[in-house]
Amino acid sequence: MAKYPTLDALPSEIRNLHPLRDLQDDSKWQGAVTEAARLNSMGFYTFPELANSYEDRNRYLTGTAVYPVASMFNHSCSPNVSRASLGDLTWFRTSSDVKKGQQLTISYIGTDLLCEPKPVRQKHLARDFCCSCPVCSEEGDDRTEIIPFT
Repeated sequence: MAKYPTLDALPSEIRNLHPLRDLQDDSKWQGAVTEAARLNSMGFYTFPELANSYEDRNRYLTGTAVYPVASMFNHSCSPNVSRASLGDLTWFRTSSDVKKGQQLTISYIGTDLLCEPKPVRQKHLARDFCCSCPVCSEEGDDRTEIIPFT
């Protein structure tokens, strides 16, 4: 592990507890970091000045960032937290009453997709996981409820 002198300095008992030797293969390391960033990053979106819709097709991805605390939010198709970005700042606020101990959730898909039927939402989420939020767990989900943009 000559490439990683800090790791070489660890006692052998510690090095043997974890497969640190995998770090020698830069392609594995880079792949793991890239995948972790992809799964935990949040996009910054801007809207054209004349846009009259908040739908995803009318917004432009202008950057991404990894926020360690924010990346801990789980997904729900009926989220209780909304987020907004301005420049490189992102803030979160509850969009409904939250009881003590209740999990805070955001949506990993666009707001416009939250009103779509379960198969459409699942298709957009299927790349990373199978959604089992309370809404998707309901039988015969037809999503007639309108979710306001907040």
